[in-house]
Amino acid sequence: MGSCSDRAHLWGGITAKSEGEAGPSWCHGVVKFILEMTMASSKVGAVKETGTSARRVWQCEARKNTRARMAKSPEQEHPVKAFGWAARDSCGHLSPFNFSRRATGDKDVSFKVLYCGICHSDLHCIKNEWRDSVYPMVPGHEIVGVVTEVGPEVTKFKVGDKVGVGCLVGSCHSCESCVNDLENYCPEWILTYNSKYTDGTITYGGYSDIMVADEHFVVAIPDNLPLDGAAPLLCAGITVYSPLRHYGLGKPGLHVGVVGLGGLGHMAVKFAKAMGVKVTVISTSPSKREEAVGLLGPIHF
Repeated sequence: MGSCSDRAHLWGGITAKSEGEAGPSWCHGVVKFILEMTMASSKVGAVKETGTSARRVWQCEARKNTRARMAKSPEQEHPVKAFGWAARDSCGHLSPFNFSRRATGDKDVSFKVLYCGICHSDLHCIKNEWRDSVYPMVPGHEIVGVVTEVGPEVTKFKVGDKVGVGCLVGSCHSCESCVNDLENYCPEWILTYNSKYTDGTITYGGYSDIMVADEHFVVAIPDNLPLDGAAPLLCAGITVYSPLRHYGLGKPGLHVGVVGLGGLGHMAVKFAKAMGVKVTVISTSPSKREEAVGLLGPIHF
């Protein structure tokens, strides 16, 4: 995965405006950034396939997954037209993509996407490094925007609210994990992208102009929290906030160590400091000292 310094540029905290808000120029910027990050990740130790046999197996898996879901074109699967940026194969490039979203259901919230964070897992997925990619793929699971429509049974949101969607958009709602608000352990979870809805269609993520999701998987964004800063909290943020709370580490007087000061690490430091605990950053990169102490201090390194 490379050094902490490299990962800091590849994980959370990077956002891009949607075409609807800032015009098409943002799209070119996102694609350029993704391509730069793709090349950078290969330099810092991303998985590399060597040998003709391994490459053929990889490509065959991707083609098989793609053929299996192309019974209908992405534009015809659902009634609501949408636009995004998609990977068409494992080369890591993104290109303009017209597809469709489902109509707003009884318990659904539809919203205009204004920002979407770029997570390192997006890079893994678009390059099929986890061997389960389905193309075309619209990545992105740190999605924030403004509600444009709600279903008649929605009770938590109204048009105009600022909302977000993270890594999940569905689950069974009946297993022990779901009953205990641990849907991320549900055996029938539905990921925000590169997954399947209950109707068999593929999920598309936040590198797009609109989003629709069950209100159970939509979170409210406070009015005093900037949307561009909120987006990375939906993956990188909750990844570090959850264990701090789960293990009772947010108590004044405790001393918390954070290993690595990358995208997740710097968020862990901020959360821990806000909880009133003493923080020490542990890193193999001396160059991180200035960032840790100068920008995030007072902390130990």
